[in-house]
Amino acid sequence: MFSIDTFEEAIKSFYETTDLDVKAVERREFMFSHQSRHKAFPSVDALREYAIETAPVSITHSLARYFDPERREPYATKNMSPDEHVRWGMDDKGHAGIDIGFDIDYDHLPNIRSYRHGLEHAKENAKRLYFFLTKDLAIDPQYISIRFSGHRGYHMVVTDESLLSMGTAERANIENYVRGHEVHLSGFLHVSNHQGVWANKKGQFQYRLYPNNVPGWGGLFTQTFIEMVNEYYALPTDEMKMERLKSWTPIHQGSIKDSTFKRPSFTSKETVKITDGVYQQIHDFLTNQYVLEQLTKDWALTRHANAAGLKSTGLKHLIRMVIQRAQLTKGVEADAITKELNRQLRLIGSLHTTSGMPCIEITYDMLDDLDLMFEHIRDSVGRDMVEIEVKNECNVHVLDRVVAPGTYTVPRYEAYSILCMDVKVEKEKATTTSEEVAAA
Repeated sequence: MFSIDTFEEAIKSFYETTDLDVKAVERREFMFSHQSRHKAFPSVDALREYAIETAPVSITHSLARYFDPERREPYATKNMSPDEHVRWGMDDKGHAGIDIGFDIDYDHLPNIRSYRHGLEHAKENAKRLYFFLTKDLAIDPQYISIRFSGHRGYHMVVTDESLLSMGTAERANIENYVRGHEVHLSGFLHVSNHQGVWANKKGQFQYRLYPNNVPGWGGLFTQTFIEMVNEYYALPTDEMKMERLKSWTPIHQGSIKDSTFKRPSFTSKETVKITDGVYQQIHDFLTNQYVLEQLTKDWALTRHANAAGLKSTGLKHLIRMVIQRAQLTKGVEADAITKELNRQLRLIGSLHTTSGMPCIEITYDMLDDLDLMFEHIRDSVGRDMVEIEVKNECNVHVLDRVVAPGTYTVPRYEAYSILCMDVKVEKEKATTTSEEVAAA
């Protein structure tokens, strides 16, 4: 029977049957239970034996491949904090190459209504990332590992050995590119002069759209602009159109003269101040069907905007609206880990002890279809019926239900999710009790 009292045995049972997988295992540094690291193993079988023996609550491995993954300095300063002590000596291991990793979660996205809804949003970001990697950066799909993280999203890891020697700066450029962060205006539009593109008060700079089928942020900008025009045109009244236009007001990102655009935050509140007269100019341009049709013939944005009465200031505001919309809807919302050379990711086949689900490698088809992915997870964990004793009332969010204390017979894949949440609730109760005792 699965229960809090047999939690360690349940974890050992999981690692007896799960398919652990990591490329170049002998070069990796492993960490167990978020604290015991600087471990190395000659094979996956040796790693599995250790997991069965110790029943860790989590297993992660380095994206880096080291010549001596177990190495750490033999001495430590007494004044060193536990966190510093654990991480100390990473560079002494000797880098033999570092995989390029991406971590995509939904926990910081707005308006998430449920666990599945969050994964739906996260998978859209993962699909965009896969497109950037395979199309824009021309990375062979055989070197891209797509993984369900075990909880709130996805990991994607590039293992092409020709790319593993890149340093922090090059990795930061990849990270910024897929996120749409710190992209110069000329990456979104043809600009007649790249120097001081926002500084000209007389509107002499000419902006031209890239064709919407070109790769990169130029094509994405034009696609976004077309989508916004169609969305605007579909609204039945001018009042609704103007309301929508004001909802596109760009988030304040410094001076409008700054020609490099940072990716805005979903939670940013401060927006650019735009006068009613400028809103009206943009409205007139977006509702001028003749001018918009002419624009699609040569993409000369400045010339056609001027023909519709949209002056320089209004055009700049419209461009910023489209840029930020493109960044938020076409770019990848990912945690900034790609440039971190000593980063660790969850091991394929290991259990996430909040969700009770495994980190597992998936195909692009599974990424595109959550039901297909969940079936794969159930097959991996096991569908056989097991008994479970629940001690606490548990909101098992990954199953989208509350489980009351009692004894149940459930599929094995549900049993781990319920058990891990029961253990979490029990630990939270113990922590609260300890704090109350200390306060008394």
